[in-house]
Amino acid sequence: MKNAASAVGILAVRGEEDVKAIRKLNRIWEGNQFATPYLLPEVVGLDLTAINKLAVPLILFEGRHDRNVNSELASAWFDTVKAPEKQLVWRTCR
Repeated sequence: MKNAASAVGILAVRGEEDVKAIRKLNRIWEGNQFATPYLLPEVVGLDLTAINKLAVPLILFEGRHDRNVNSELASAWFDTVKAPEKQLVWRTCR
């Protein structure tokens, strides 16, 4: 897909607010396209199983039905990690 407007299937612009929204989506889309080749390989290869203590707060956003991350493993890891503050946020949308 060329840009965010084509990704979300916007067919008609109804006014200035739509134009602003499309421009904002395009900037986000361009940022993702730029960053993904640099960040994704490092994240995909990251093994957090040996980490059991953090000096910073930890927030995990997990999907109950995520096909890429095993939610049971993520939850089990979260339970073992010590951090100044921790929060596990579950999304249940399909």
